[in-house]
Amino acid sequence: MAEYKYIVWVGGCDDYYVNYNDAKRDADEWIAKGYDDVIIEEIIKKPSGCFVHKKVKEICNAKS
Repeated sequence: MAEYKYIVWVGGCDDYYVNYNDAKRDADEWIAKGYDDVIIEEIIKKPSGCFVHKKVKEICNAKS
C-alpha cells in the first residue's frame, strides 16, 4: 500500500495523493471549476514516526 504524501483541501474536503504532480493536477482542476479555497499540504513523516503537515500551496480567491 502506497503512503500518502499530499492532501488537497477544497473548502474543507480532503483528497489524498502519493505524489505532488497528481495533487497539483487535482488542485488545478478544482480551480478551473471555480473553487477559490484550494490548499495543497505535504505530509511529512518524522524519524520519530510522528507526522507533520506543511502547507505547500494555498490558492484563495483564485478568480481575483
